[in-house]
Amino acid sequence: MIVINNIDDEEIRDVTDETSQDAYMYLTNKLNIETNLTVIWYKTEFDSSDYILIEGVNGKDLYHLDLIELENTVLDDYKFDKKYVKLINGKAIELKFKTPV
Repeated sequence: MIVINNIDDEEIRDVTDETSQDAYMYLTNKLNIETNLTVIWYKTEFDSSDYILIEGVNGKDLYHLDLIELENTVLDDYKFDKKYVKLINGKAIELKFKTPV
């Protein structure tokens, strides 16, 4: 499941286009080959886009939740303090990529 959090009513393209190429390719590759992934993809107030990739969470069980309920359910205490993050069993692992936006 991919959740686009367009805080200021941006278009989906506005959110995805502000993601670095390496981070975008990593995410799309993961989504193409793995299951039970949920992504919260959002644009920050500084005009760059970040995402949180949550492993082991089946979006089919969560699609009926609104954004706040979804974040509360899958993010626990995560503070949105890293650019690209993979969450596994509640543990945040920062993903680092070379190319800038």
